[in-house]
Amino acid sequence: MNDQNFLNELGLAGQQSKLGWLSSGLFLAYGICAPLWGWVVDRVGARRTCALSLVVWALTCFWSGIAADYDQLLWSRIILGAGEAVLYPFTLAVVANWFALKERGRATSFWWIGTMIGPMLVGLVITGLILAVGWRWQFHAMGILALILPLPMV
Repeated sequence: MNDQNFLNELGLAGQQSKLGWLSSGLFLAYGICAPLWGWVVDRVGARRTCALSLVVWALTCFWSGIAADYDQLLWSRIILGAGEAVLYPFTLAVVANWFALKERGRATSFWWIGTMIGPMLVGLVITGLILAVGWRWQFHAMGILALILPLPMV
């Protein structure tokens, strides 16, 4: 993490352990919540579950952008991971419902290729946003994008 503004505002300069927990907290919540989202997808349906997840994701992006201290940012990241964990169960439900059995392998592979390429491209966008508008506003921008791009498509 090289954004001195970010490190200084949250008192994280030299706090490698705390910085590590910002990612670890997200991934732990992701891993714990994915099976729960699978249960929700089965009961509520993929479309409604995806919409709920996008709203949770967007709200936690806004929360990350206004975090006043490390604890708030950490909790926003944990809840972001919980909201984002719908990805796997949602994808599997959509592929199972929309594609014939003989097409599911190819459909799933295209989806997962996107999950590899997407973060590479988004990393460039996020870096550009941080440089242009700062770390807080890049979170707001991502939250806005989640509400105006994918949410209406769901």
